Amino acid sequence: MKKLLLIAISLVLFSTSLFAVRITPFQVDIPEAQKEIETLTQNDNDMDTENATMQSEIDTLETEITDMEALKREITITMGKVKKHAGELYSLFQNVNDVELKSKLNGQISENRKQRYALEKKADELSGLILDNEKEIELNTRYISANNVQIDKNTYRIDVLEACIKYTENESVSLESTVAQSQTLQSEVDSLVGQNPAAAK
Repeated sequence: MKKLLLIAISLVLFSTSLFAVRITPFQVDIPEAQKEIETLTQNDNDMDTENATMQSEIDTLETEITDMEALKREITITMGKVKKHAGELYSLFQNVNDVELKSKLNGQISENRKQRYALEKKADELSGLILDNEKEIELNTRYISANNVQIDKNTYRIDVLEACIKYTENESVSLESTVAQSQTLQSEVDSLVGQNPAAAK
């Protein structure tokens, strides 16, 4: 769990560092930028869906682990009872001389061994399943963390593109205004140059 926590923290720090960079807008092809924003947004939505599915799986796996650990505790308690009973059976077996009773005790001792074996086998099986679940949880957690880093990168890229689109639109308005001013000045120049006061006399 400590390893998972360290991985998660490092990924968060990496993604957070992306937002420390100041956005410097530049001119872009607006239709292309909008197209890229749509693609990135869709990718983010897909990863959010994947993350939700992965988290649901993690929740299920964690519930299974809790249930299996509870069952293991019950097995441990029952194993203690079975072992205690084994001691009682062995003690009786040592002190009984009756052949028939000794045979019955021997059968019970054999059953006791089977009980211990069954409990040990079940406990080992549960331990293996718990380990499998923990590994799957770790993989899903890493996958979610990787998706979150990519989502943060995409979000930052979208912010950059939106800033660039706004910058480009403002530059376009400024350019159009400058062109219009040039045309107005040209008209004034043409009007002045075209006048000839001397010819009017």
